Amino acid sequence: MKELESWILKGLKTAFSKEKYIFYYLQANWQEIAGQITAKHSKPVRLIGEVLTINTDNAAWSNNLMMLKRQLLGKINSFIPVEAGRKHSYKIKDIRFFTGSLPPDYVIEKEEATPFIPHLDPNRRCPKCGVMLMPGEKMCGKCERAELALTREKIHKILCITPWLQHSDCIKQVNCDKMVFSDVKASLLEYAIWQAIKKDASPAEKIFPVMLERSLTPEEITEEIIKKALARYKRSRIYVSPSRKQLHNKQK
Repeated sequence: MKELESWILKGLKTAFSKEKYIFYYLQANWQEIAGQITAKHSKPVRLIGEVLTINTDNAAWSNNLMMLKRQLLGKINSFIPVEAGRKHSYKIKDIRFFTGSLPPDYVIEKEEATPFIPHLDPNRRCPKCGVMLMPGEKMCGKCERAELALTREKIHKILCITPWLQHSDCIKQVNCDKMVFSDVKASLLEYAIWQAIKKDASPAEKIFPVMLERSLTPEEITEEIIKKALARYKRSRIYVSPSRKQLHNKQK
C-alpha cells in the first residue's frame, strides 16, 4: 500500500506540500502507528520543521508517551513512506506533547483497502499566496510558518516586557493558541533560568524567571521567593558528581 503513497509524495512539488501530506498521512494512520488504546487518548495535531506535536487528553498520557518518546519516534519514522526514487524517507526529529481535551467528534477511521489520498478543491486557495490548500488547511504551509514565526516573535516581546502575563491576558494583545504561547514561554523560561543562575547575574536577571514561571508581578515577589527559586533552578540544572558532593561535605 505504501507504494502508492511513495508516488504521491514524488508528485508533490514543494517541501511544504510533502510535509503536509506526511502529517495527514500520520493522522489517518495514527491508530496503526500508536495502537488502538493510545490513539483513543492522543492524536498528531501539528508538524512543523520536522517537529511533530501530539495532543493528549490528560497529563498522565503526556508523561506516559514522553517516557516512550524514543520508541514512538522510531515507529513513526519507520511508518512514513519513502518517496519514489529516493533511498531515505522524510524523518521527524522530535516530538512535543500538549495536554488538552480532544474534540468529541474525533475518530480515526481505518480503511484497510484505501490508501490515504487527500481530496484537493481547486477553489480552496491560500489567502496569502493563492496556492491550492490541503484538507483542513486555512493557509499553505509556507505562509503558516511565516505567520507562526511572527506570532511567536510577538509573544516573546510581550513576555519580555510583562513576564507575569498568562495566556488569557496575552490573547488580548496577540491572537495565539495556548499551545504556541506555552511553547514560547517554556523556551524563554529555560533561557532566563540559565541567565539567573550565572555567578554574575543581575537582580533583574534573577527575578525575571520567577515572574515568568509563577506569573507574579514585581510587587508580589519577595526575597525569600527569589532565593528558593534560584536554589531550585541550580539543583535541577547543575549536575554535581557524587565525588564532588563528598569533597564538599568533608570541607564543611
